Amino acid sequence: MKRSLLCCVGKSGSGKTTFVQNLPEGLFYNLRSYTTREKRKEEKEGEK
Repeated sequence: MKRSLLCCVGKSGSGKTTFVQNLPEGLFYNLRSYTTREKRKEEKEGEK
């Protein structure tokens, strides 16, 4: 089976999460988001 990469990219509030949540189960892996910026004062590791 040929593997492909699907990237869901868009502005904040554009529906990326809704789109990903409605994909057929088991067809895709969900990767964690990552940023290279410094952590903000109010941010805590592992929390949204």
